[in-house]
Amino acid sequence: MTTKTIWLISNARGWRRRRKLTLVVDALTGKGIIVTILLVASPGGALRHAQDAANAHSEGTGPDRLVVAGGDGTMNDAINGLAGSDLPVAFLPLGSANVLALELGLPQDPVLLADIIADAPALSTAMGRANGRLFLLMAGIGIDAEVCDRISRPLKRYIRQGAYVLTTIERWLAYRSRRYRITVDGVEREVASAVICNASHYGGPFICAPGASIREPILHACLFTTPGRIAATRYMIGMFLERLSGMRDFEILTGRRIEIRVEDDPGGIYPVQTDGDVITRLPVEIEIAEDRLYLVTPRREGRLD
Repeated sequence: MTTKTIWLISNARGWRRRRKLTLVVDALTGKGIIVTILLVASPGGALRHAQDAANAHSEGTGPDRLVVAGGDGTMNDAINGLAGSDLPVAFLPLGSANVLALELGLPQDPVLLADIIADAPALSTAMGRANGRLFLLMAGIGIDAEVCDRISRPLKRYIRQGAYVLTTIERWLAYRSRRYRITVDGVEREVASAVICNASHYGGPFICAPGASIREPILHACLFTTPGRIAATRYMIGMFLERLSGMRDFEILTGRRIEIRVEDDPGGIYPVQTDGDVITRLPVEIEIAEDRLYLVTPRREGRLD
């Protein structure tokens, strides 16, 4: 049965993204669906709108579905507003990297996106939690988090993924080796950097943890053990060429509870990113969340993902 009422949280920036949003909304209204648009006017706006939608849904006065139009960071805000709710949520990718769109296999075509938003099933999806905040895709420390901490939002808006490339080069030039102690379900390692994956994709089309899936309540800790600029460059090339798994100083540990702290400078301030935005500082406790997200997911080849 087609959804009748949708609330759409919009963080669309730039005329191209607004145009895509308009085409999707037109396709939805053409199906007879009532669409209410909620604009994100300030940081945390998506979280507050999602909370309002969840509360209204629980009272029987809210939407049949919630749509989040923006990037992975906007989606992260929204899932933290939906904590504990069974309101189905769909993603309309309008961000820079759109990792979630790649993970779900969402199409670019606005009409096809509208079909998925309206009619595709909402499947129970696992989430992680880092120092109390939910995330859907990944958490990271080391150079990964430093890039997210230093990236310019205006630059990100205008050149999208190019902003990540420029910031990565800047952080590579300013690189300082650090040692982190990570514990995954009781197993300890010393690393130079780490990405904790709840999904297989990372940073766009790249695969960091091939076995990770947002359907499964298990985290994949991708461990980069060698410090230094040369090693960081080698890791990036390995990711681009899909050869990370063959590196001797790269390891993936799976678990449900992960702790990370700084080994050589416990008094320093080190960022932790989740879904592309810095949300806390080390030390950090990361775990599979008890809450589940009901995520609208396209059918593929006659089967559900």
